[in-house]
This record gives sequence, C-alpha cells and structure tokens, in this order.
Amino acid sequence: MQTEATIFNPHERIDLPNYIDIGLMFDALERRDDETLWNAARLAPSQVEFFEQLRNQVGFTKYRIGSGNGNKGRLGRREPLSQLCAMFFVPVIMPARYASLRGNAAGMSPAIKQFVNWLRSWFENKMEISIFNAPVSYEEISIWSPSVMREKLEQLACKKEPTIAMPPDFNFCLPDDAPALAYFVAAAQQPVEYPALPPINPMADMGFTAKVSGAIQVCGDGAEFEAVETLVPNYASEALEEGLKRWLAAIHQKCGIGRWDATPMNQDLVMLQLEVGDSPGHTSPIPLRAHQLGLDAVDRIIAYVDSVGRGLLPSPQ
Repeated sequence: MQTEATIFNPHERIDLPNYIDIGLMFDALERRDDETLWNAARLAPSQVEFFEQLRNQVGFTKYRIGSGNGNKGRLGRREPLSQLCAMFFVPVIMPARYASLRGNAAGMSPAIKQFVNWLRSWFENKMEISIFNAPVSYEEISIWSPSVMREKLEQLACKKEPTIAMPPDFNFCLPDDAPALAYFVAAAQQPVEYPALPPINPMADMGFTAKVSGAIQVCGDGAEFEAVETLVPNYASEALEEGLKRWLAAIHQKCGIGRWDATPMNQDLVMLQLEVGDSPGHTSPIPLRAHQLGLDAVDRIIAYVDSVGRGLLPSPQ
C-alpha cells in the first residue's frame, strides 16, 4: 500500500535531543567507510535514532552537473546545478519458477525498457528515472552495507563505477518451491528538491502493478502463468519492509512457517530463523539490516512473523 512520507533532507544538519552527527555519516558514506559508521553507532546515545538517520542517508545523495547553468554566485558566475537523488524500490514476490529472472538481464530484456516507461509514467513524468536491468534478489540486497547502498544509488544516478567488491549472495536455505523476493532498484533525480512520491492514485497503482506482474510472467519460463505480486514503488527502506512482510506471508501460505526465532548478531543485523515446510529442526536464516530498515521496522517485521506463528496473518500495514 502506498503511503505518504515526510521528505528527509539528508544534507541538512538538524538539532536532535540526543545529538547524532549527521555530517559524520555523510562523510563516511562519501569515503565508503563503513567502519567509521559502526564505531559511531556504538557511541550513539540512541541506537534507534542513529539507524533512523542512517537509513535515510544511504538512500539519498546529490551531485553537481554542468558548469554554468545555475544561479549566479557572488562573483557573477553561474554556479553548477545540483541534481538531488533518491533510491526507490519496487517489491516483487514471485513464484519459484520465475526466480531465475532475478539478476537476469537477458531474461528481462523483452520488458525492461517498457518497465522504465511505466515507472516514469507512475511518477507523472516529472523526474529522471534510471533502473538496474533486472530485479535484484533480496539474497543480494541483504548483504549490501551502507556504503554499497550509497554506491548502488550513485551508480544509477550519476553513472559512478562501483568500487566495492561484493561477497556472494546470502543463502536463505528455503525449500525449492518457496516464493522468491526481489526488488527493481531505481534512482529518481531532479534539480532543486529531493524526489517525492506522487499523490496517491489507486487506479495508477493498479495499472502499474498489473503491467509489471504481467511482464514478469511473459519473461518467465513455462507456458503456464502463475500469479506474481508486485507492490507500488516506494522509498528504498519503506519498500524493503513492505516487500519482506508480503514475502513472509507468501512463504507461510505456500510452505507454512512453524517455529521461529530472532537473534541479534550485531548492532546492524538481526537474523530471523524460520522453520519452513516439513523439515522440523531445519531453519532458514533471513537477515534484517538496521541500516536498510531502521530498528523500528525490524521490530515490526518480527512482530509480523510472530502473528504468523500464532495463526494470525494480518495484511501488511
């Protein structure tokens, strides 16, 4: 469900009751220095507030374009324009038969250009949109550090070449027939102000999600179509939470989720351990990252899994 969001300016210093140095976060991300971020997290007066600010920082950036198109400076020269960029995700929950489309540019090639047009139209053609050429699996996204998140955004927005070596994707050890979770990863950018979600428009949402689901079905293998659930675009953090909830519900409906546990591994990582299907004692680990979701969202996802385990399956809020 599309929700209205307050636009956060990640480059504006604000006064907080328990002061978090936002400038330090920004500088560390610019240097791709995750170790400084983890040290700052350990010293932060409020872990909740620290990761709330960090999840915003990783999903926004800006860069200069041109040499003389902006406002005149004090010496009468034109200042370069700033492009303000935000990362958006489109969650997709797909049957196992379509999972091979994740990260598969060749498989998605018949539809990806049209997908970009649909996304631009959903944003009312008001900003520049760029996306990766295939949906990205949550197995990959869950290993992205703060610096990798920022690097992915800048790779899309201003064509910066990646510099960070990527480890292998995480292995969830789910049953072969379990639904798969992926996200189309996009950057929206424009001058003057950070990109915002368009006004709520249920008809536009329904048209967009139906077209994306249909395109995935057409690109997938096999003559028989299976239902694909596509959610509306949202800021990266909010979309991650929405997609995870819908995916966990789909796993439960397809395979069944039995016992579960949630174990903090470090300040950034909570590991969900799920017993899925007919294999008691075998657990499927699902990482939840505080810098991607915020600690409050991690708690909401855990509460949602608890409701599933107790036989209550509410629709994600």
